[in-house]
Amino acid sequence: MRRHRPKGLRGFYSGDSYAAFSLATRSPVGASMADARIHSASETFAFHVVPDIDETGFRVECEDERVRKVISDSLLERSSRSQIWTQPNLSMEMHLWISEMVEQRDVYLQVVFDQVDDAAPWMLSAVVALAPETLVIKGRGAKTQYEQYASVRAFEGTGVGVIHGPRERLVVFRADEILHLRWPLDQLDDRISPEAAARRASRAIDRHAQQMLMNARAGADPRETFLPLARARAGAYADALEKEKLEDAMISDRLFQPVDEDVTEFFYVDRLVRSRVAVSRVRAYLFSEFNRQVLDRWTQLNDWPPARVLPRRTFWSEAEWLDLHRSYIAGAATVEDVVAAAEVEWESGRFSKAQLSEADSRELS
Repeated sequence: MRRHRPKGLRGFYSGDSYAAFSLATRSPVGASMADARIHSASETFAFHVVPDIDETGFRVECEDERVRKVISDSLLERSSRSQIWTQPNLSMEMHLWISEMVEQRDVYLQVVFDQVDDAAPWMLSAVVALAPETLVIKGRGAKTQYEQYASVRAFEGTGVGVIHGPRERLVVFRADEILHLRWPLDQLDDRISPEAAARRASRAIDRHAQQMLMNARAGADPRETFLPLARARAGAYADALEKEKLEDAMISDRLFQPVDEDVTEFFYVDRLVRSRVAVSRVRAYLFSEFNRQVLDRWTQLNDWPPARVLPRRTFWSEAEWLDLHRSYIAGAATVEDVVAAAEVEWESGRFSKAQLSEADSRELS
């Protein structure tokens, strides 16, 4: 078996800004009044999926203790940052992947395994993010390939200096070289990400804000005959505020935020449970795909027994949240029970090394 060389690691790092803006896959930062809220919502969602930010948040399971120690040391110890992750640890790396799924829908990462020599085991040596707007999937099943094309405009506007100037670049990756994550929840439009759907609503908010400004200016200058002001004076934009509130609520809905204003108890519980169900589904998907696309490939290269990376915390499953919601509908649970369940899940399971068992402490030391 030939070695997996880090093909493309010295190549294309940044997103192709020309492709991104021409394909409308990204909006300029600060382009909308709702930009800050959208960014905050995606970050909050990521922290609900993976609440911990240090190396104590995960554990490795494997029937072979030696293999478990090798994988755990490689993935979870502090030195893994310089070796594998672009973030300080795996927890924060996963936060980035979740935020990217919310923003882009698809996340593509090049997974590189390498050997020191022929007698050494294969080790995970790098996980490199690839710009999704530059990738095309070719073929199906065992014949799947990922083609990445970066244009000469790849570094326009990024402030990055390129030795000898930018150049065209085409790289073909095999299916087993890519960790591909796709937003796992059903949406009204599966072709766009949750953040893209929220940005559609944010553009509507901007329009309604302009209409509210027209209303104010029309009232301040009743003799102005400019058509938009005349329409405002005639009541064309009388419901602009109500529409803006509706679009703002739609942003919260698209990004799975519980309501933060006065609503009926039933609606509050419904939105809270909906957000926790979404978190549970994304968490289950994230760990399943990481184990399948990274850990399974790694153990198969070395003929090791199967291994899994799992969170240390015990979370409620999607089924348990839905059961609690049905109990609320039937009158067997109260809104206080639902809120308490959400708080307990968030607060419980915060581990320090002093609280871990002796074996787990050895694993993380």
